[in-house]
Amino acid sequence: MPLLVNRLLFGLALGAISRVWMRLISNEPEFSWDGTVVVVGTFVLSGLGTGISSMMSAGGRRSDRIGRGAGLVLLLPLFGAAGAQMMPTVILGSLSVHRKTWNPWIRVLFGLLALILPVGIVIEELLGEVSFRRVVGLLMFTATYVAVVFMTAPIFHPRRTGTPSRDTGLIGVLLIAVGVLLALALWLLT
Repeated sequence: MPLLVNRLLFGLALGAISRVWMRLISNEPEFSWDGTVVVVGTFVLSGLGTGISSMMSAGGRRSDRIGRGAGLVLLLPLFGAAGAQMMPTVILGSLSVHRKTWNPWIRVLFGLLALILPVGIVIEELLGEVSFRRVVGLLMFTATYVAVVFMTAPIFHPRRTGTPSRDTGLIGVLLIAVGVLLALALWLLT
């Protein structure tokens, strides 16, 4: 059960960080509880999905497949609305990082394809109005999607017989907690 709680907290932290960077890079920053609940909730669902997938990966082949399916279904809300443009980045990036038995050239190709959209977004944002807020927001945006790619390991890694997926661990949760505190401090300062 600690694994599932860990993943839920990881999703919660990523959701909070995401809400802050969305406000920082927005031309018209607004705050609404409805929007916050949706954004944070989708990340919590994603964390839950990867936790379920990780826990079920230690079972047999059928259990592993069901866990991966549940993880993928719970990951999908992350790609709703404006998040839809990041779906190729997360899926291709995850396959590139987690499928270590694949041909290295295919992994590199998938990794490069995964970078096209986020690099384009960062360049487009930096060509507009550049401010400290926007740069911090873009760094948080990048860190969020890197974390999502690594969070999806239980869904996209090759099957491991009899061992649960490696987890982000307590250090990962502590780092995310520090990130949330920094994000909230930046939010209050801007």
